[in-house]
Amino acid sequence: MNGLELAFYLFSIGSVFILFFVLLTIFGFIIIFIMEKITLMTDSSNPIKGKIREFPEKFLISFGIGLSVYVCLCYIVDLVKMFNFFTVYLPLIIIDIIFVSGLIWLKRNNLNLSSFLFSIKSRMKQFFSDKKNITGLIILFSIIFLNLLFQCIAIFDSSSLIYSDPFKWYQTTFYLIDNGHIEYEHLDYNYPSGHTFFTAGVLLIYPDYIFGYYYFKYISLFLLPLYFILTYIIARRLFTKNYLVLLVLLLLLISRYFIARTMYYLSSSLASGLLIITLLVILKKFPDYYNGILLPGLYIVHNLTAFYFTFALVGFYLFRFLIYIKDKKYIIYLVKSIFITIGILSILLIPYLLSIYIVYNDTFFDFILHFFGRFEEYENSVLYINRELLKNHSKLYTVLPLDWFKNYVPADLLGIFDELFERSIYLFFIFSLLGLFMYIKPRKNRDEFEWLIFLKCSLLIILIFFFLPLFSNSFAFFIKFRKRIMQSFILPIIILAVYSIEGIIEKSKFITEYLAKRFFKYRSLLSENKMFSKYLKVENLLIFLILVSAGSTFYMHRFPDYHYYYDDETIEVLLYLRENAEENSKILRPDLDPNVIFRMLYDMKVKGWSWDENATYSEILSEIFERDIDYLIFSKDYLDNSSIEDTLEDNVAFDNKLENDEYILYKIDF
Repeated sequence: MNGLELAFYLFSIGSVFILFFVLLTIFGFIIIFIMEKITLMTDSSNPIKGKIREFPEKFLISFGIGLSVYVCLCYIVDLVKMFNFFTVYLPLIIIDIIFVSGLIWLKRNNLNLSSFLFSIKSRMKQFFSDKKNITGLIILFSIIFLNLLFQCIAIFDSSSLIYSDPFKWYQTTFYLIDNGHIEYEHLDYNYPSGHTFFTAGVLLIYPDYIFGYYYFKYISLFLLPLYFILTYIIARRLFTKNYLVLLVLLLLLISRYFIARTMYYLSSSLASGLLIITLLVILKKFPDYYNGILLPGLYIVHNLTAFYFTFALVGFYLFRFLIYIKDKKYIIYLVKSIFITIGILSILLIPYLLSIYIVYNDTFFDFILHFFGRFEEYENSVLYINRELLKNHSKLYTVLPLDWFKNYVPADLLGIFDELFERSIYLFFIFSLLGLFMYIKPRKNRDEFEWLIFLKCSLLIILIFFFLPLFSNSFAFFIKFRKRIMQSFILPIIILAVYSIEGIIEKSKFITEYLAKRFFKYRSLLSENKMFSKYLKVENLLIFLILVSAGSTFYMHRFPDYHYYYDDETIEVLLYLRENAEENSKILRPDLDPNVIFRMLYDMKVKGWSWDENATYSEILSEIFERDIDYLIFSKDYLDNSSIEDTLEDNVAFDNKLENDEYILYKIDF
């Protein structure tokens, strides 16, 4: 692919993604608008109005709610096998246009273009007149640039998709687009289809196979900046000092497990963004029952993330009950909100539950039992503990090279800590642990105090799921999937760590004051060197040390973990077949490890050849005749007999459609 083609694909992918993003955002705004009207009409005494006044928050939360309701409703369309542009994409456009037009019509008397533009200009002027805002934007775009720099190095390293799972999601997405319903045969029973519904929705406006492939390849270049912007908005609302905002973004930048998983564009990649939006809802004190809208969507996109988040949410509600038990008015509101949340959640999940019953002839309880039960074998648990917990614990010895650890601390315990550190923010995770035990006084009001409670509940859930298997071998499910929680809850981990660091820095000011009182020379340095005195204060030295440590950690782990199973030559052949081969074509292929790439050709009959490297021309020809093959992917390096290639070229029935260093693709017509 040349530079012009790459620019075209990047521009087109960004355009279709942003268009669908805006459609879902307006759709979500309509739902928020209706819910706000209902809330004001039915409960004027509500202690929490849930009014979001800041535009960025309202915009992003609207997207989250729109996405959640969209994926839930898609199950209705899927059940009747009518998922297409006219039943999904076009209705969104019509609903959004009607709402926006109606809103403009109702407020036509108050609309004044010149005053509207003047208002925007005034807000922009006010925003950019504050140096703190300008510094914050410079920090944000610098961090995004750094991430994109090393992300692009990884993505452009090969034309293949990273790892194997994206090929499966490609298959399920285009099967849905082509057939109007989900391919339940190949979609794992435990994987809801929210990710597929979203991706197919984006691509409905241009459902081209090759374009779809590059969408999976490059979409993370748009997703990750969006997640950094979301994180920046939350950090700006929580911390007043720019160095703390910078630290939050730096810690997200060094979260290479989160970065890598988002690059793969898996269902958990989309769920991570939806969870960040859910955290924004909690932070901004949107009514509790809005979780009833977001949680079903989170579950349908990635049920494991929703599973972990539900535990954190339950713990959060329990703490609120215990803390405010004497505030009867608040408790009544809380109970009412919980019941409304459960009601909304149940209604939105009805299409999904019907799908389970109709497609699999199972109840939701059967699904849950299967979801957990298939991992509860003792053998799997022991095998995984021996393989995963013990293989990497030596990494901690390089950080704390003490024989005491080897002699007295169990190896599996060190393995767990190593996994916690490596899959989150490395040694900065220590500050997250400190945040669990430190008393952090809320600086503003009860809302922020509740936010801190949620952060601590999130970290508690992480620790419980990581350490629970130490006490029993019957928790194989948690051993296998606990690392996914580190991707989902990376932002609570980071925010809690920064809260702890802020507390430590505030305490260090007392050390500066003590040293100034105790030592005359130090006091003289502070008073006589006005220009450099701030660099001699303990708190500023700590800030410098922490920021340098975060920067050096990023430099050490600047490349996200990625691996390509397939070379460019293999991708070239598969993309040609995907674009040119007819439906139900019979394709004879070499054996690749893994073979998941051939799921791209889901509507064709792809078969592995049965001959070995010593096969003769007549044996190859015989198998092609017997299987009635339409296309042969001939591997140049596989067969010892190089004359076979020349013989195939001389056979007029073998039409050479594509040739590269590794393969020749023949179309066969006898």
